Order: sequence, then structure tokens, then C-alpha cells
Amino acid sequence: MISNFRSKFLKHLFLLVFTVNIGLVNCLSAQVETFEFHFLTNSSLLDEDEIKRAVEKINALQFDSIRLEGHCDYRGSEELNQLLSEARVKSVLDWISARKLSGDSKISTGAFGETRPVNANKTAAGMAANRVVTMKLYQQKVPSSPDRGLKTKEKEPSEKTVENLEQQFATKETVQLQNIQFYGGRDMLLPESFEELKLLLDVMQKSDSLQIEIQGHICCTPAGQSDGMNMATGKMQLSFDRAVAIRDYLVRNGIEESRLKVVGKGGSSPLVYPEMTESDRTRNRRVEIKILKK
Repeated sequence: MISNFRSKFLKHLFLLVFTVNIGLVNCLSAQVETFEFHFLTNSSLLDEDEIKRAVEKINALQFDSIRLEGHCDYRGSEELNQLLSEARVKSVLDWISARKLSGDSKISTGAFGETRPVNANKTAAGMAANRVVTMKLYQQKVPSSPDRGLKTKEKEPSEKTVENLEQQFATKETVQLQNIQFYGGRDMLLPESFEELKLLLDVMQKSDSLQIEIQGHICCTPAGQSDGMNMATGKMQLSFDRAVAIRDYLVRNGIEESRLKVVGKGGSSPLVYPEMTESDRTRNRRVEIKILKK
């Protein structure tokens, strides 16, 4: 009996320490402010009072990236609820765009229909809580300028740099994007990634015939595990989701989705093996572009 009690105690102690450590890691890596936008049944119209409250707080914040996640209660078919959650996310996106709070390039989204309720669907209040879009504002590091926030403008790349990338696309089958970085364990791009993404966008805009495959790669994949977990969704498809984030950026900026293919390679194609140092792991965490049609 004493042995059983001791075993249970040690198990709970381990879980407590593990949870605290994870919390500390998350706090050190990013600060998060969360807002909720609630909707009436079968509606994707934003509530004006919630918008006013959000604007007052957002204007006082500094942050790097935004994550939007749409949800529904369980009523209706799963297919219709998926479409409704997507419409709700779009309403928030349109509101952000209309107020020029941020360029779309700094936003990632997820629409989960009824599959990931944020509350129990057992009461009217619980169902109301599930008719929601959550907006998370991430600050990875302290801004160097007090004016930095949603209105941060992308740095325009030099024409010479664009030409260099065009030359690589013309002469190679696969091109590695050097400075694409994500928040740890997530598919959300870090702000410093957008200069390189702007180069890719410029090249795609200059050549209407260019078709590409966006390949996501990760490091540190244990044997027998094909991909990493996306902490935002809980799904084991981190490299694929990161490739999707690149595609979504291009589509939002006018590139036809039919020109873009996404592939999650997980840790199946490391540049360095075994990974002995942080430099090795950084090299393996990457995005590559395979040229499908020039």
C-alpha cells in the first residue's frame, strides 16, 4: 500500500514539474495576449461592442504575429460547421485588414468547426462560448522601437537580391530559403522571415508561368516519427503546416494557389546527420522550394 502511494506521489510530482517547465519555456519564448470574438448561432457577423473593446486594448500593445482560430458549437452538420468557422475567421481577417492593423503576412489562421470545442457543449452558455474566434497576439522579443507593433512595414528587398533569387530559380531544381524562421513548435512565422518571403513573392509575380513545390523540413525527429507536433493544433504535421504558412502568404498576396504545391518532409531529408549541435539542428529546420515548371 505504501509502495502504491509512493508510486502515485512520484508520478504526480513528475507531471507537476514537467508542466511547470513547459510553462516556463513558453513564457520565455513568447508573450501572448488573447482576445475572443463571439458570434450568434449560424452567424459570422462581428459584435460591435467586442470590436470596440478589442481596439482599445490592441492599440496599446506591441507584438510580432497574430494567430486566429475559429470554432463552432455542435449543432448542424460537421461540414457546415467547418464552413461557418472559416467564415468567422474571415470576418476577423477582413476587420483587421479594413482597419489596417496589420499586413496579412503576419497572420496565421485555423478553422476547426465543431472538432475542437473550447468549452463543453452541455449548456447554452457552453455552446455560446464555442461560437468564437480566438485571436492571439505573440511577442517573441522586446521591440527595439516603441513604434513597433501591428503597423510594422516590411523592408523592401533590393533589386539585386531579387535578381539573385531569380538566377537560382533559373539554374537549380531546388532552392533553399535561408532566413525563414518560425515560433518554436508552431506554424507561425517570425517577423524576420518576411523579407525573404517578399523576395519569393516578387519572383513569383515576375514569372506567371513559374510553379513551385514548397517543402517544409524540421529537425530533431525521433526514429519512427515522420513529423513533429504543431503545438497550435496538436497534430503531427508541423513541417506540412509550415509549408502551408508559406503558401498562404503567397496566396494572400495574389499568387494563384494552382501554382503552389505543399509538402511536409518532416525530418526525412536532413542536411546534417547526426545532429550534434544547435547549428546542425538549425540547418535541418528549413524551407526549400522545388521548381515544378519554369
